[in-house]
Amino acid sequence: MREFAVTLEEWPEAYVARVYGQIDLATAGRLQAALQAALSAMRTPLVVDLSPVTYLDSAAITALLAVRRSAFRRGCPVLLVTGTAFPRKVLGLMHLERLLPLHDTLPEALGSLAGPQPVS
Repeated sequence: MREFAVTLEEWPEAYVARVYGQIDLATAGRLQAALQAALSAMRTPLVVDLSPVTYLDSAAITALLAVRRSAFRRGCPVLLVTGTAFPRKVLGLMHLERLLPLHDTLPEALGSLAGPQPVS
């Protein structure tokens, strides 16, 4: 099992934070600090890729909602990539898609930032 880690990447469309390992009471503060630092450094959307996450609890959800509040005040959208496994199930049960859009893949999340595409 991979240790908890957050990597940050600048993409043309957004800042992408990939999260690995477990997010629980012991690591949620580190997640929130890393995402808050990313928000402070940019003015583009923030995409948080949770698809590699193996576990998350209420502390993780609290951290994600705190980041979403900060981003909302800055006018920066936050999108989550959940894959189709554990993170999607937990966040879906909490109905967080109303506050934090959930996407199955990173390309899907990045594509949603471009808005609707014309039909040819």
